[in-house]
Amino acid sequence: MFSERYTDRDQEYVETRALTFSQVDPEVYRDWVEGRLDRYFNGYDSQTIIESIECPTLVLQAENGMISLDDVIWARSINEEIKVKQMGGMDHWLGIQDGKETEVLSEIISFLYSF
Repeated sequence: MFSERYTDRDQEYVETRALTFSQVDPEVYRDWVEGRLDRYFNGYDSQTIIESIECPTLVLQAENGMISLDDVIWARSINEEIKVKQMGGMDHWLGIQDGKETEVLSEIISFLYSF
């Protein structure tokens, strides 16, 4: 299953994901595997939520993550306080399992020091 989902990734990446998934209750990921994540967002009004943000906000955007470039452009058109950093070469885990935590922390610290 992992080789099919991550066709653009090397074997080490696939094995790391398989190990991660093997260490939790399978029910945790059932909706993801079966493509039913949308139900978690039923009832959310994204525009109202984004409009209500009154503090500077940093979005770390992973490659092939849950937030698409179109989503980022749309959110920024609603609220210019949203700062976006595209994290090239990182997936949803944002480097946590790839030894790139320093890059992520550097972006967060830079954002915080900008005030």
